Amino acid sequence: MMLEFAHSVPGRLRLQGRPFDRDPGTAGLVRRKLLQIAGVERVTTNGATGSYVIWYDRYSLSFDELWDHLLEARLVGFGSAGPARAGDGPDLGQALVEAASRTLLTKLAERSAGALLCALI
Repeated sequence: MMLEFAHSVPGRLRLQGRPFDRDPGTAGLVRRKLLQIAGVERVTTNGATGSYVIWYDRYSLSFDELWDHLLEARLVGFGSAGPARAGDGPDLGQALVEAASRTLLTKLAERSAGALLCALI
């Protein structure tokens, strides 16, 4: 059974597959495989939606390590659309700080260049 990335926050990953409410054995097999991964603390399933939620200790198991385990176990495919491989997903706060810093530095450079030109003239 191949699962696809649905959502991730630090310490929790949701995977989506086909509904398995008529085949609980498959869900149990996948759940047992997931629980064998060191650092995975809990797995819940929803047969009607085909959803698997994996709770993991993000301090002992990074998202990248977990995703690699899922690839090795052939639970997700190499073509699965997952988040950017940067830990537990994009860090919006860091992106905002970097954008603000670039803008500030650009404005500062423009003003400094203008002041220098005025001083030279």
